[in-house]
Order: sequence, then structure tokens, then C-alpha cells
Amino acid sequence: MKRYSGVFMMTLSVIISLGISKVWAEENSLKERFYFEPEAMVIVPGNDDENEELGKDELKPGPFIGSRIGFEVSPWTSLEFETGWAKIDEKFEGEEVAELTMVPLFLNVKLDLTSGEARFSPYVYVGGGVIFNDYDLDISKTIEILNDILGVDLDSLGVTVSVDVGNAGAIQAGGGLLYRLNKNWSIFAEARYLHAQMDITATVATSDTEIQAILENEKLDMFIAGAGFRFNF
Repeated sequence: MKRYSGVFMMTLSVIISLGISKVWAEENSLKERFYFEPEAMVIVPGNDDENEELGKDELKPGPFIGSRIGFEVSPWTSLEFETGWAKIDEKFEGEEVAELTMVPLFLNVKLDLTSGEARFSPYVYVGGGVIFNDYDLDISKTIEILNDILGVDLDSLGVTVSVDVGNAGAIQAGGGLLYRLNKNWSIFAEARYLHAQMDITATVATSDTEIQAILENEKLDMFIAGAGFRFNF
């Protein structure tokens, strides 16, 4: 009996939820259910690598400027399209050797933990998409550092180095707190975790030889935190 009672209660709660969402949608139509959210954040990579022979390679925190266009499907649920721009500097043995620029495109599903016109509204969200990467390696600086580590003059050997970072598939999950200033304007603060996987191709060449190494599905974990504002329209 308990099993059927549980199924009945679950079914009833779904019907009530759908009914509330339908009434809310009819009352609000499309007006002020769309929103725009620009945000300024800090991105902190979680990946450092240290090799006893070659030295320490680290990714430094950098800026993340983003924006989201969202649509309130129900009092609790929103769908969002997100994009932005982020930059991470890479240091090798304390010297800046490269710059990674990222442009993400994400689709998010957001769940508000309160509904209606509550002044404070905590929320959580998950999303997935692609990150377009542009990796700019300072070749002369890299060769200079490798000369010191290896004790050879790579320039005299005609050695060149190049690295290509492919675009990444990524997922993210986060949460925050939104404060409504009035019907149209709100401010918020949030934090998220982002996991990305990409292929990295490294090429070392001389005048007559070329060696290429491909690292598949390299993982990059990032923590992002910041604040922004929302405008409903």
C-alpha cells in the first residue's frame, strides 16, 4: 500500500507543479521572462605539473568576462545560453611562456530554490558546451628556458617548438545567490566548477627532422567565482 501511496503522492505533486507553472506562464506571458546577465569573474585553474627533470609548469588565475541570455520556463526553472572570454597565463619555472585564451559557448539549466518575487533567491545550475581555445606560445622564451635546463644551445641546432591546443568539450555546475532590487533589476554572486577535455599537439622540429606528440583528452579543471547583474525584459 505504501508503494502505491508514494506513486500517487509523486504524481499529485507533478500535477500541482505543472498547474502552477501553467498559471504562472499564462499570467506572465512572455513579458519580463527573458533576462540578460553580464558578469565579471576570476578563473582559477586547478592543474599544475611538476617534472623533476624539466621543472614546474603552472597555470595562473585570470579574468573571465561572460554574459548569459536566459528564459524563465517556470517559476523555478530557466534555460540559458552563455558565452564569454577568459585568459589564463602559463608559467614555466616562474617565467611566463604562453597565454591561453578561451571563448566558451554553453547551454545551462538553472533551478531557483525559491519562486515568485522573493527578494533573495538562491539557485543552482548545470550546463555543457564547447570552449574555443587559442594558445599563444612565446617560442623564444621557451627555447631560452630549455637551453638552461638541458645545457645545450637549441638555437644553434635550428630547433623550433610549437604547441596547438584544440577546442574543448566541457561541463560545468555552479550555484549562487540573486538579490532582486526591483521587478527588472537584480544583482548576484556565484561560483562554479568547470571540467574540460581537449587534445594538445606539441611539435619539435629541426631543419631535417620533425617530432610530434599528441596528448588526447587532456583534462583541465577550473574554479570560477564572481558577480554580475540581471535585467529582465
